[in-house]
Amino acid sequence: MYQKKLGNLGENIAKNFLIKTGHKILAQNYYSKYGEIDLIAENQNEIEFIEVRTRTTRSINNPEETLTYQKTQRIIKTALTYLEKTQTTKSWRITFIGILLDSRQRPIEINHIPIL
Repeated sequence: MYQKKLGNLGENIAKNFLIKTGHKILAQNYYSKYGEIDLIAENQNEIEFIEVRTRTTRSINNPEETLTYQKTQRIIKTALTYLEKTQTTKSWRITFIGILLDSRQRPIEINHIPIL
């Protein structure tokens, strides 16, 4: 249960971060038969598919170290499903937002990294 709560908190922090940086949120927790994408946003006429990972200072791994090749492949397939379903012709990319929280569950680090 703690992981789900931490994940939801991280997604909300990421969503607010994206809005503050000029993104328009199109979807949250988008599902396809291939998997789930945490956030889908638009920024400067480009669609961005975003995987969010949240860790606390007590965690062993940094958020960036937790994204696997298999997860990236599921994100790509789910992104292609979204693009086909919405019939968009906009350019797109996949990014990662890693969030590190302090002991009070406040963000102390937010990294927004392009993947593809």
